[in-house]
Amino acid sequence: MQRASDVVWQHHDGHEVRLLDHVYGSGVIENYVMRIHPMANGDDGEPELHPAGTLEHLYVITGHVRVGPVDSPIELRQEDFARYAGDRPHRYQSLSGESLVHVVVSVPRVQPGTGVLRTQHGGGVRARISAPSTSAREWKDVDDGS
Repeated sequence: MQRASDVVWQHHDGHEVRLLDHVYGSGVIENYVMRIHPMANGDDGEPELHPAGTLEHLYVITGHVRVGPVDSPIELRQEDFARYAGDRPHRYQSLSGESLVHVVVSVPRVQPGTGVLRTQHGGGVRARISAPSTSAREWKDVDDGS
């Protein structure tokens, strides 16, 4: 987790850069901007689990949120960042009206012979259609009948 108050911005000609995280290896990377709405009854969103080894990387653009593992959620405010397991029960809860966050979901590379890879937010199933490697050109969306 990174708190906004602990961050060092790198200054360059005409811009500043804040490193959020490094992701090594290959696999599927999904980027989302998510609006989290407060729930009237105090409940929060608990999404379906991602494949084993999936990580969620969440940066708060605006608002105040409670996110991460259901058993140990993290409260984050504007410009805070956290990474947590996406393959365990986790939540998204806004604590201050509508909150806006940037979420990167990193799913590990699927090994040959393991079949399909379900992505939660991507809306479907992705299946290998050719050689054993998993480069982007070798994936296609398929109808899973749901």
